[in-house]
Amino acid sequence: MKEKKHPKYSLTTLIFLLLLQSSTTYASFELKGYGARVRAMGYAYTGMANTPDAIYLNCAGLAQLNSTALSFNYVRPFGMKELAHFSFNTAIPTSWGHFAAGVSSFGNELYQEQTTVFGFSESISEKFFYGINFHYMKLQIKGYGSDYCYGIDVGFLVKLNPRLNWGFFTTNINRASIGKSDDLLPQSFSTGINIVPLERINLNVDLYKELPFPLELRAGIEYKLLDKIAVRGGFSTEPAQFCGGFGFFFRKIQCDYAVNTHMDLGLTHQFSIQLNF
Repeated sequence: MKEKKHPKYSLTTLIFLLLLQSSTTYASFELKGYGARVRAMGYAYTGMANTPDAIYLNCAGLAQLNSTALSFNYVRPFGMKELAHFSFNTAIPTSWGHFAAGVSSFGNELYQEQTTVFGFSESISEKFFYGINFHYMKLQIKGYGSDYCYGIDVGFLVKLNPRLNWGFFTTNINRASIGKSDDLLPQSFSTGINIVPLERINLNVDLYKELPFPLELRAGIEYKLLDKIAVRGGFSTEPAQFCGGFGFFFRKIQCDYAVNTHMDLGLTHQFSIQLNF
């Protein structure tokens, strides 16, 4: 990137730009375009992955979708507009396989990450699904210029029995980097299970590892009430967070809300809408 004169930043912006570099939750170019349903369940989704959000958490799960779906997500981490993130995702099943696309933007006019993801998923049998993502990532910093790179993700999902799924997902397998310093972008590995102990209950447990940070445990539960309302809760470690939320279903429309706590930075609220056709 071309080096230019350093612009003047507010103290708040500088603090949160530093947090971007030090936080395992908001490191540069993490695939975080998922919706409120995922956040409310402690980000544990690798073994479930049955909405357009699967493109960010296990693209193999896209093959579970039987109809076209669109989702819109918006979140302001810790209430800070400098960290605002929104995404638009779509999943389209066809006779040639399941295709998906996602567009997301993170940051503001001083620091901004833009990501475009294209995913493909298919089933080898009724019990085994695989998927692959290609994503384009652009970084723009006011006063410094911009740069871009490409990444590849792969995943699979296995239906061990009607009430138990197991999934695995890894990002940035090509070890993409950005900038003259060749800073490697995050590479992560996640594996998890989805258990349906009762008809209206989903229980998810994930192990998530982002290099070079510690192993993270994620867990969440979803309980559906009368086919119209779902309540959710969960937690994750590294950093320790507690999550919760709910969803409403109106025919082909699903509206979700989530909130999670951070022991140092406070609350984060998220809203999502999903349209099913």
